[in-house]
Amino acid sequence: MPSDSDFKGLEIYTATAEDATDLAAHVNAAYRGETSRAGWTTEADLVSGTRTTADQLADEMKLPNVRFEVMRDREGKILASVELVLEDVPESGESAIGTAGAEGVDSSHVRGRVCYLGMLTVRPTKQGGGLGRRMLEHSEAIARAWGCPKIRMTVIDRRTELLAYYERRGYVRTGVEHPFHFDDPRFGVAAVPLKMVELEKKIR
Repeated sequence: MPSDSDFKGLEIYTATAEDATDLAAHVNAAYRGETSRAGWTTEADLVSGTRTTADQLADEMKLPNVRFEVMRDREGKILASVELVLEDVPESGESAIGTAGAEGVDSSHVRGRVCYLGMLTVRPTKQGGGLGRRMLEHSEAIARAWGCPKIRMTVIDRRTELLAYYERRGYVRTGVEHPFHFDDPRFGVAAVPLKMVELEKKIR
């Protein structure tokens, strides 16, 4: 099993469109297909289809409130990644994804603003060595810099081990559940009935 010492000195940086092809391959290898079974984050038995594409990621990177953080190994291969989205939360309490701008956030005004964390991905053969924790800590630091009082995420309800992983790191279930669906079946066809469980963590 890899350890923290294996990753010392490796920096996390904000991805650009040039990273999209490598990033898509990294995410798909960790979540779908036979390669994902080398780790414990696989969705292969729950969801079929491609998790994402390079074009989809490149399009998301163009949005001012979205950023992907990436760590590569010393050979230049992606070890871990995460997507962060800055959201405005209207008075109803439901998030409005894509309405907040990440640049120039005034951290003294945090009401109605939340960071959504998604697609946290660690290379299957490197899972269990602290990379996921390091990416979470990095993400929480960015969210605080954005002025967000909390981080929010959703996890497939049948991923009990993943829910437990986040709960051990301070994330709590909000009681909100969302239907599992994708507009394009290439990106996920559920093999069994699924729901998305919402979790959040206060970081300020």
